[in-house]
This record gives sequence, C-alpha cells and structure tokens, in this order.
Amino acid sequence: AVNKGDFIYEGSTLCHNFEQQNFYYTNFIINCLFDCDYCYLKGMNFSSHILFFVNLSDYFHELRKSIIEKGKLYLSISYDSDILLFEGIYPFLKEWMAFAKANPLITIEIRTKTANYKKFLNYSPLENLIITWSISPQEVISKYEKNTPSLEKRLMAVSQLLQKGWKVNLALDPILYIGEDWREKYKEFINSISENINLKKVNAITLGVFRIPVDYLKRFKKFFKSPIAFFPYDTVNGVSSYPEELKSEMIEFVFSELEKIYDKTNIYVV
Repeated sequence: AVNKGDFIYEGSTLCHNFEQQNFYYTNFIINCLFDCDYCYLKGMNFSSHILFFVNLSDYFHELRKSIIEKGKLYLSISYDSDILLFEGIYPFLKEWMAFAKANPLITIEIRTKTANYKKFLNYSPLENLIITWSISPQEVISKYEKNTPSLEKRLMAVSQLLQKGWKVNLALDPILYIGEDWREKYKEFINSISENINLKKVNAITLGVFRIPVDYLKRFKKFFKSPIAFFPYDTVNGVSSYPEELKSEMIEFVFSELEKIYDKTNIYVV
C-alpha cells in the first residue's frame, strides 16, 4: 500500500529514548511474522495481515524536513514489526542504509529478534545506524517467543557484527516474571551473554519489564490464553505492569548483575 497519513511519530514514554531530545519512530511495515505472547501488536492491531508501505521516498522527504526543523533526530524504524524478517521480499534495508549514509544528523535504530546479520556485511558500518537485538533467556524464547531464533543464534549474529565494527545495542526487554526461580534464570542468561559476545564492544543495553496499555491487555485476555495475559498486574496511568515492588526488584537484580560485567553508564532503564 501507499501511506497517505503520518510518516513519523513522537516516541512513546514506554520506549527507551536514550535521553535523546528528538526521539521518534516510524512504521512502514504493519504486523510481524513472529508470534511472541507478550507483543503489544496483539492488542493494538485488529488484523494480523502483513502490510507494507512502499512509498519510502515520502517518508524520507518528511524526515529531511524534520532534520532541517529540529536538527538531530533519533529514529526507531522497527517497533511495529521486525523489518529484517522481510528482506527477502522487499529490500527496505538497502533504502534505509542509503538514507542514513546521506543524512548523518539522523540516528536510525533497527530492532530485531532475527539472526539475519549477513545483509549488513554488504555495507560498511555507519556511525549513525544502530542494530538493537532483543534477547531473552532461552526458557522465555521457547515458551513465549514462538517462531523466533534461539538465544544462541541471536548472540552469534551479535558477535559477528560487533567484530565487523557495527554499533549494536542489546535489549533485555521485556524482563518477565517466569517463576520463583527467575533470579537464577536471569543470572544464567547474563552469564551466557558475557560468554558469547565481547560486551566491551556493545554500544548500550536497555532494560524494561513487561508493560502494556491496559486497553491492549483487555484484548489480550479476550483473544489469547497465554499466562502472560492473566498475571495480576497493577495499572497506573493507563499502563499495566508488574506491581511496583516486584518491578523494582526485577530491574535492580538484572541491573546489578549486568554492572558487574558492563559499564553501567550505558545501561538504560524504562
């Protein structure tokens, strides 16, 4: 389809903004082939069909205007889908790489759960392009991130691009309450990260527990029977998440384990 509406949006307070003043996101693919139990798309979209907006030239025109108006921009281009899943169908990456190279005042973030790193080897690393890998304990991947690559494959992809000089972030998000032994599971997970990649080369790490607008959660409960939908969450200002005490405990534990092996000034929490 051709998008005739808005092309960019102000970033949500539920997302990591990396303390950027001009934080935006865009969506040119609607929906995702992965089937993660906790994905907010299940509550946001009324159809699961995949939709491509192919008029990227209009997106780029709007972004150039925003750069002139605001100066530097931080733009996430894959919150509403995992765009690297669709590279074999439509070469979005090629067009965004060219745009990033021509517009150094914009920093573009691509978030993914794929193991699709080889496409990037066709290009030289760009200072203003960041690939963020969403990673979880293998138990979470097996239970709640259906159709996604294993933790091992994702970390292998991260390692390959770090070795080639790409900017890579890690998103430990969402952190999920997966039982009374969640501390042990997340400690093993963090140890696995440190054993498989060179953390000194990682650009930043983001943390966040499961959170979702309460209206989306209501649709979750209506259509999906995952235990994630039926946890006794607290709702504050229209957002459902774990009770504050549990939320703080989970964030503090994961943060404390990470800062043993990684510079805490580059850990961001939402």
